[in-house]
Amino acid sequence: MRVEEKVASTIFQEAGKITIGGKEYPMAPPTTATLIQVSRLISKLPDIKLENDEVFFGSLMIAKECHILGKIAAILILGVDRHIFYHSERKTLLNRLKTPHARKVDALADVILFECRPSEVNSFIVNQLSRMEIGDFFALTTSLCEINILRKTRGVV
Repeated sequence: MRVEEKVASTIFQEAGKITIGGKEYPMAPPTTATLIQVSRLISKLPDIKLENDEVFFGSLMIAKECHILGKIAAILILGVDRHIFYHSERKTLLNRLKTPHARKVDALADVILFECRPSEVNSFIVNQLSRMEIGDFFALTTSLCEINILRKTRGVV
């Protein structure tokens, strides 16, 4: 792909394509909702700090809890729909009924886990996160938090 094509696809937020398990998937453009959902999923990963000499066995110990990596990669590919985004924290009957998009995400997560090597999943997730405009999201949330801190509060009399 020429430099001009890359710039144009970035400006117009054109979705790329990725092939996983012999099937081609269109890449959803980066959105704030996708970034928020990925953040929710990342928070479900095990919280462990490994030293250099513990990486091998430590990774094997937490691997059973890392099935969420497939879903993170699937969300980065397919994006999120409004139902998943707005109802993901609710425990209602409506939430238990899977939308067609949620079924696609789960199916793609399974394909990623069973068909892709860890190095492929790693490089894909890192590349996609770099595309997610996290710097802009950070700038927005930081500036809004500062506004909230600077807001005058009413003192108790």
